[in-house]
This record gives sequence, structure tokens and C-alpha cells, in this order.
Amino acid sequence: MLTVAGALVVVGAALAVVHLTSQGPVPPAATATSPGALAPTPTAASTAAPSAPPPGSALAAWPLWSIVPAGAVDLASAPRGHVDLARAVVRTPDPENASGPRQALYALDADRTWVRLDLPDGIPTAKSGVALSADGRSIAYTDGGEGVALIDLATGTARTVTIPPAATTGCRPTWSAFSPDGLHLAVLSECGTELSEGAPGRSVAVAEVTLGSGDVRRVETLPGAYPPPQGSIAYSPDGTTIVVGVLDVGSDNAGVVDVVARDGTPVVRWTGTFAVNAVDPWRDDHTLLGAGLDSTGSGTALWLDTTTGTASPATVAPPSTDVSLVPMLFSDGMLVARADPTSGATPGSTLWVTDPQRGTRAQWLTFTGVSVLGVLLPPAA
Repeated sequence: MLTVAGALVVVGAALAVVHLTSQGPVPPAATATSPGALAPTPTAASTAAPSAPPPGSALAAWPLWSIVPAGAVDLASAPRGHVDLARAVVRTPDPENASGPRQALYALDADRTWVRLDLPDGIPTAKSGVALSADGRSIAYTDGGEGVALIDLATGTARTVTIPPAATTGCRPTWSAFSPDGLHLAVLSECGTELSEGAPGRSVAVAEVTLGSGDVRRVETLPGAYPPPQGSIAYSPDGTTIVVGVLDVGSDNAGVVDVVARDGTPVVRWTGTFAVNAVDPWRDDHTLLGAGLDSTGSGTALWLDTTTGTASPATVAPPSTDVSLVPMLFSDGMLVARADPTSGATPGSTLWVTDPQRGTRAQWLTFTGVSVLGVLLPPAA
């Protein structure tokens, strides 16, 4: 296994310090130790597209342009109910109590209508990890106990998969991710008698659930660590490896980014001063989007190569002064990023799609009157 020391950040939905327009030097080279197409149709909750990618460009060929119509979305008009298939899911504050800890989930169904999902046991809290299956027909979220709830979106029925504790002190699942083939669910759990940031004896355990049988297999345990406040586990696009991001006990900006095979075999590990807020940072099977911190705490976007353990500059969107984008997740090689309104502006969030290979971008979805906490897209099989 490669172990790389350095100042690294894996960026995601809620890490404001690292933006796609950030530029700067690459941190000093880290040293590795010994290895081991339908036209968009407006719906009741969307209008005509505000922008479109250049015809013939790689962005124009992105599959979701023809599946999820671009445009403005007013989720306030979305009906409650169930969907047979979710083409996308967004997480927002609960509109009945926007300042509270609970959240609402909205799904875009096969008819291109946004629907507020009715969950059987209420809305998961903002700290509940939510994942969307590869076929868009179910979600998984942590229920605050020792299990992960699996919800059939068509019926709203739920079943809970219990994750056996990896430690005698007990464990609580916090984040999960479906495999691209839809057959497995990777689950990250926090373990310990006390779960405050500085509590001694804390650890993070990673398990994999075989969804057909319900069997649970332990993948790895990371001692002296705790999970970050945003999703921090994801399969690579080919489904052979899993990236996990954790923080060191007693710190909110130091920890480990670990890549392992599904059977727990180590692949590469980055250590150093960093924070982790990854939803799905995989650009391809061997490349992660991360960032390096300089002495002022500012971030510089980097590609992290899991084959060599190296970091290189990442310009994933054209430099711009009119919008600052926060990375959220990759889909079919394109990066979905969020732009939030400036201070004092009307609440809302806009999702952009960027082509990291060519440095181009296009506006995708604009959500009016609500802040998008996260977006879920089915993994590419």
C-alpha cells in the first residue's frame, strides 16, 4: 500500500474553503512508503433551460442533459408522494422548519416531475447519510441506530439492515454508498462509548452489505478517527475500490483519506493536515478530486492518483469572477458543482456541470427559494 503524507483535502458538498476557481501552487511533493436524448420538456416544477452546453461538446453529450431537464425548479410546488424511479434526488432543509435539523428529500420521477418523498418514519435529520441506488428505485439512510434503512421509492416500504458492531463499545452507521452495479452497500460507522470529537477510543469501521442476502462483511477499521459532517465514502466507478475519509480524534482538519479494495486490501492512503467532505470525488477509476491547503488555509484543487499516490493541479472549470462553484459529485466523468447566492440575495442554489478535461461549464438546475444541501444521482453502472 502507498502511504502519502501531505496537506490534502478531499472536497465535496459543504467545504466552502475550496472552490473550483481556486488557483495556487501544488504542495511539496509527498513521499510514498513501501507499497502494499430527448429534448427537455418543462414540468410543473421546472421551466425552460437557462443555458445549454455548446452543441457537439462533451458537455452536450452528457447523458443527464436529456434525462434531467435543465431549468429553474420551484420545489414549493412539488406534490408529496412516491416515485417508481428517481432520476435525481436533492436534499434541502425541511420547508416547514427551515432552521431545524430535519431535511426534505425531493425526487425527479420518470415523468420529469419533482416529488417530495414521503418517508415511512419521517424525514431523516441533516446528519443522516442518504444514498441513491444505481437503478434509482431505492434510497438508503442511516436511522440513528445500529442499522441502515432501505426505502423502496415506489411503495415507501422500509427494511433495516443491522450492521454488527466492529468494537465492544458499539458502533453507529453514519454514511453509506451503493455500488455501481447495485448489488452492495458500503457503510461507514462511528464507534466508541463517547462520540464527541476529542473522545479517546473512537474509531471508524467500514462494512459492505450484500443487498440480496443481507450479509454484512467487515472491510476495515480505522482507529483514532471519527467521520466528518458530510458524506465520506464512495465506490470507484468500476466498483472495485472504496474511498473513505475520516478525521483524527481531537482535530477537525487532520485525518486520513484511505482507498481500499472491496475485500479490505489497502491500495493507497493519504495522511496529513486536511479536512474531508466528499460525496463522490471519483473522476474515473483511479483519480480523485482533492485539494491541498497552503499556510493560510486556502485550498488548491488537485487530482489524486490512486495508482501512484501523486497529486497534480486540477483546473476543473474555467477561471471566473462571476461565480464560485463548490464541487459536489461526479457523474459520467462530469463534475456537478453548486453555486450559492451572495449574501443578502434571495435564497436558492444553482447546479452547474463542468467538463474537467476541457475546462468548460454550463448551468444546469436553478432551485429558487431553497438551499440545496446535497444532490444524489444514480451511480453509473
